[in-house]
Amino acid sequence: MTTEEIKKILEAELDKKRFTHSIGTAETAVKLAKKFDIDPVRIEIAGLLHDCAKGMSVDNQIDFAYKHSIELDPWLLKNPGIIHTKIGAYLAVHKYGIPENDGEILNSIIYHTTGFADMGMFEKIIYVADYIEPNRDYSKREKFYKSAFDTFEEAVLKITVNKMKYVIKKKTILHPWSIEFYNSLVEARQFSPI
Repeated sequence: MTTEEIKKILEAELDKKRFTHSIGTAETAVKLAKKFDIDPVRIEIAGLLHDCAKGMSVDNQIDFAYKHSIELDPWLLKNPGIIHTKIGAYLAVHKYGIPENDGEILNSIIYHTTGFADMGMFEKIIYVADYIEPNRDYSKREKFYKSAFDTFEEAVLKITVNKMKYVIKKKTILHPWSIEFYNSLVEARQFSPI
């Protein structure tokens, strides 16, 4: 399926704000991909599809997961706002034609909110692009955007810390994937964490 075909489907299924966010994520991901010599077409597809299940209510996502034998761990059920990531990966394969063995695209959809310990550059780009795309509206967005293009790995760590602070402030469950991702980033650093 081409990016234009994907856009047409998403425009019909997502609300205007979510569709605009998906386009912004894809465009930002392409800019980052060019900096790191990553296939811009594949990264654009991942950026477009990262929130493809957001058109469903959480209850419908849970029903869909059970109907299609999509495993939802207890942490996802305790934080249902991220269930769309697992549903999105399923839709990427079964609706949008992404091959089941395309780990980069599928992992970037599943882990775009939490990260995971062995995240590669492709997945990190979607993780970052989702957070810094120009339609996002929060006080540090421009700072993170600039950092992503100047010192990418530092930006990944700062974004992860910011995301974790947000979850903690809301008194919501931190998924173990996020904790493992944070720990892996800190272990990989040559400098002190934030």
